[in-house]
Amino acid sequence: NPRGTKAQTVAWVDDEWLASVAEVQRLRTIVEVQSRVGELLERTSLNVQLGKILIQGVESPGTLLGVPWKLFQAWRQENRKTPPEVLGGASLEKVIQCYGEGGFDAVTSLLSSVSISAAIQGNAYTALARHLMKDNVAGAAEAARRAHAADPRPYRLKWLAFRLHDAGQVIEADALLDLLPQDVKFSSSEARQVNDIRREAKQARLQEARRSTDFLERRGKVERTLKALEEDRDFHRRLAAERQLEIEAAKEAKSTAESEWGREVET
Repeated sequence: NPRGTKAQTVAWVDDEWLASVAEVQRLRTIVEVQSRVGELLERTSLNVQLGKILIQGVESPGTLLGVPWKLFQAWRQENRKTPPEVLGGASLEKVIQCYGEGGFDAVTSLLSSVSISAAIQGNAYTALARHLMKDNVAGAAEAARRAHAADPRPYRLKWLAFRLHDAGQVIEADALLDLLPQDVKFSSSEARQVNDIRREAKQARLQEARRSTDFLERRGKVERTLKALEEDRDFHRRLAAERQLEIEAAKEAKSTAESEWGREVET
């Protein structure tokens, strides 16, 4: 309705553009975490470790005789299931105690001082993360990240995503979920958290896209311009209507005057 008083609704092409910027960010984050996880898998693979031992033996013939023993040690280390007493045994309580005394650096030193498997290292950091979850979500997320770095298995990746979500790092958490194998199972509570992560990550990416593109500022500027144009349009419509009324009045007055002049001439 061109004569309506309500402001016209503006269909924003920029909305679609903003969604595209957010989608690019989502894909970029996925690529980044894919690269990081891929590097972890290559570095921590038992096959890679055994291969390095063999290569070193071939390159240094003097150590070739020691290769079988090194291979056996590496195999035994990876297959050890029970944490040693220096870590507190099955409870891993000394890892938590060590963190309280010196933080992550102290825990790293403790774990590197003993020959343990990647799985036990991961379990140690996971135990620490569980301890920190209630009062230190950022610390719990860091411990979960270290657990996955030590032993990059899918269930640790899933748990890292949840701890990152708790710590507010929802965009990375969402990307990690996309890297999980299709057969990974979720409990009902985990499924709800996955839905929360997906929803919050989408909003966070849109907000980041707005900040990075000055979207709101540009949109506000255009809206102000449109409002000014609408006000100017309405003013000129009123002015044109007034002028039209004046013209009609002038025509009527002229017609009246001509009629009266005609009658005077006749008389």
